[in-house]
Amino acid sequence: MQGRKTSIIVLLTEQEQAQLQRIARSTVLPAGLVIRSRVVLGVAEGKPILHVARDVGMTERHVRQWSRRFIQQRLQGLHDLPGRGRNPSFSP
Repeated sequence: MQGRKTSIIVLLTEQEQAQLQRIARSTVLPAGLVIRSRVVLGVAEGKPILHVARDVGMTERHVRQWSRRFIQQRLQGLHDLPGRGRNPSFSP
């Protein structure tokens, strides 16, 4: 496989691998979570970051960012942080 080698190495346990594959195949989970799980699976397989970025439709920078976040926080790091998104414009 051609492509530049990366210093980011993601090692997955069997449980993490199974969980990420389940998320990646899901059609009901948030799209961002699905894409992030595909990013981690691609990097864990040893694919170059450029190839993973093309496969999932992200920039190389974002692939690196999500890979590092997964390494630090594992599966919890792939979820959106609380408070993301637009604030409601009408009061409840």
